[in-house]
Amino acid sequence: MVWCVQKGVSGEYTGIGSASMEAEFLDSASNERIGAAIDKDPGGKLDIGKLAPAKEAFEFWAKRLKAFLDDVHGVE
Repeated sequence: MVWCVQKGVSGEYTGIGSASMEAEFLDSASNERIGAAIDKDPGGKLDIGKLAPAKEAFEFWAKRLKAFLDDVHGVE
């Protein structure tokens, strides 16, 4: 089956989905917010029944968070 997807008014392809992530980091003692992050992966080629694109997005975000935390703590 061939899928033909056109860009809509939004400028993004329709029918491909997307993944987004929001995180909030709180100080455990004061419950004060010490950081927050929001990111969106617009998705890719339509692949019915596969979770690979979502898994790849979350793996990317996990690596990015680890790199940030390592940098903050001076880990090389």
